[in-house]
Amino acid sequence: MATIKNLLQLLELKGAKVYSDGGPLQAIDAFSFRHGATPVVFLNVHRSAERLRFDLAHELGHLVMHGESLNVESGKEKELAANDFASSFLMPRSDVIGAIRGNNLMLEDVLMLKRCWRVSPMALKLRAHRLGVISDWTYSTLAKQLSMAGFRRGDPGSDLRPESSSLLTQVMSDMRGRSQAFAELS
Repeated sequence: MATIKNLLQLLELKGAKVYSDGGPLQAIDAFSFRHGATPVVFLNVHRSAERLRFDLAHELGHLVMHGESLNVESGKEKELAANDFASSFLMPRSDVIGAIRGNNLMLEDVLMLKRCWRVSPMALKLRAHRLGVISDWTYSTLAKQLSMAGFRRGDPGSDLRPESSSLLTQVMSDMRGRSQAFAELS
């Protein structure tokens, strides 16, 4: 199975600027826009690492599919398309189909497989259903079980750490090498 190890660093490597905010953006999961030719993404840090990954892939979907037409007004169709992009990008069709044998996916399987793609179990359940790998009944049963286990609001018990910026690590390393503090940069 192919897994993107660090989506944040991949986007930075391709020229995107990724910022996180824990302040007034708590009601917003994420948003993106272009500043000139540079893609810019803002993420809400009050989300689980799995959901941050999905939000980042979702915003990448907006940047790729809606490119120059990005504006404040979104629309349900654009949001659904960005969700589909994120699901496909993080959980490739052939990998999901290969990993899920038959139509009898159980809660334990979802909790194990979510680690493969570093996504929330809710996203994995939906992806499997949209691919036709699980039945409507299995989808509904898993939705109820995951909701009762607290996965509708977060990712309880997750040991996945949020992805980190390679740029921030590089800047901090360079500053340590020069024995500089942030105050000295201005």
